Amino acid sequence: MDYWRNIPASHLLPKLISVSSFMARWGRTFFHKFRDKVKNQKEIINAWVNRSDEEGVKRYFEETKKLDELLYHEKLHCKQRAKTSWLTEGDTNSKFFHAATSKRKKLNHIAQLISTEGEVVDNHDDMCKITAEYFKKIFAEGDSGFMLKRKKLMSES
Repeated sequence: MDYWRNIPASHLLPKLISVSSFMARWGRTFFHKFRDKVKNQKEIINAWVNRSDEEGVKRYFEETKKLDELLYHEKLHCKQRAKTSWLTEGDTNSKFFHAATSKRKKLNHIAQLISTEGEVVDNHDDMCKITAEYFKKIFAEGDSGFMLKRKKLMSES
């Protein structure tokens, strides 16, 4: 952050503009052309995939890790762009904005639960009790119960 040191402290606005333009340049270079970067990384991985020597296996896993990081950053970038455009374009008090938020609320709403006895419960207070009992049971089992369930889920996928 040498940009802050190069500008006198009395000029806050120029500092903010300088940092903003630096971040914009950084964003363009860091997040630009993900498809090309992914394609190139896959080509690098393919060069190491058939190697069975120690160096080849090591490089294969290193390059695969780089690809995973690249795909993670691409996903984050897309998610952030979607939120940004939603905030700027969605908050216009339009019918579309209200319909989308209403739909999201309906999708996130839990209308009913099924108790351990198989009873369908739609009363808010009873649903709270069922939820509390469920989590008490899970945490009472300790880590071993959770890990067994997690291992079972992982083996099924």
